[in-house]
Amino acid sequence: MSVHSDTSKTSSCEQAVAEYSRNVFETMSALVETDRNLTIRELAQDTGLAPSTEIHILKDHLKMPKIASKWVPRDLTDTQK
Repeated sequence: MSVHSDTSKTSSCEQAVAEYSRNVFETMSALVETDRNLTIRELAQDTGLAPSTEIHILKDHLKMPKIASKWVPRDLTDTQK
């Protein structure tokens, strides 16, 4: 087996993981936009992910800390301020 075919398999696998991640991020973002009072447990039930994964995605990838029991985007637009 050549090195080139291993690279293409890895590349397609990485693309699949990236696509899955984007779908998860979009799903979580849509859920939070719909109801900012969702708890981590409720999100975990809706998405099937572990609560610790939910927290990691919300804080690190979507930049949404929990403030006063609501998930809020870290960077507010001018109309949101």
